[in-house]
Amino acid sequence: MTTRGRPPRWILPALWAAFILSMATDLGSGENTSAVLGPLFAWLGLGPSAVAFLHGAFRAAGHASAYALFALLVLWAARPSRRRPARLALLLALALAIVDETLQGLVVETRSGDVADVLLDGGAAACALWWVSRRVSSRAATEAAAPAP
Repeated sequence: MTTRGRPPRWILPALWAAFILSMATDLGSGENTSAVLGPLFAWLGLGPSAVAFLHGAFRAAGHASAYALFALLVLWAARPSRRRPARLALLLALALAIVDETLQGLVVETRSGDVADVLLDGGAAACALWWVSRRVSSRAATEAAAPAP
């Protein structure tokens, strides 16, 4: 605990990274996610090809959102103490993606690592960080242009 009674800022990114790596196991396999998503899509009356397409799209969206959130959590944790927190956030997101895919490829027998997933994860992290930087600079420009009270 910190002196203010709150946990250190790095706890959230560490917990989210642990969640991401837990999904690198059989828990996050396509077989397991299709057992949940497949019946839902079928219940909606979708055919097998639509179910397969949506399952892949949901898995890709899961990858992208998980790594975008990780990068934003690292940015938040690093911001008070680092000079270039966005660079650190992107590097840690890429490192986590490489570890994630390496675990899938080398450790879990039922899964395989994929370079395309590393690119997707890194791209999602970069997009999230870019979006935040645009929002921050836009807000700063608006505040600078506003007349002083």
